[in-house]
Amino acid sequence: RRALDAQGIRVEVDEEHGVLRLTENAVLFPTGEAELPLEERWKLDTIGEVLALVLPCYTATPPPDLGCQTSTQGKLEAVFVEGHTDNVPIRGRFEDNWDLSAQRALYTYRGLISSQPSLAELANLIDQPIFSVSGYGDNRPINAHVAPTADPVNRRIDLRFIMTPPRADAEVIQVLREGGVR
Repeated sequence: RRALDAQGIRVEVDEEHGVLRLTENAVLFPTGEAELPLEERWKLDTIGEVLALVLPCYTATPPPDLGCQTSTQGKLEAVFVEGHTDNVPIRGRFEDNWDLSAQRALYTYRGLISSQPSLAELANLIDQPIFSVSGYGDNRPINAHVAPTADPVNRRIDLRFIMTPPRADAEVIQVLREGGVR
């Protein structure tokens, strides 16, 4: 958060749930749209730059030149790029708010990867890519509204970090690999 704040990008961190929330003060999707306006795109590039500096230290094989602590290695299982919408019904090119939210998440993921291709190569302890994309439509609002409301707070992207549960990691990995999981 500090690195993004220094760039003028305001995000929220929900430590309890492992979420970095890209609020309307970080990136603002216009209602009914899955792409950011050109003037907002630089923010996504900056978020990608920050993630590319931080996330490798938590993956299975951090680059030696980053100076990562060995205690963080392998702690990151997955990062879900989660798209959300307001509750205004969709008309036009999207089937519904779920479709729109999934397209927002995909747009965000592709934007992060296009600015920082190394993010696509990050893997967890069982050598799976850490990034996934999901859409929730208007089902997880920050501000719930009964009537359709174009609330920018609800048009957001959440980056949900799933950490590897504490256990005998080396033994678990060996069992999974012997079972054919790569």
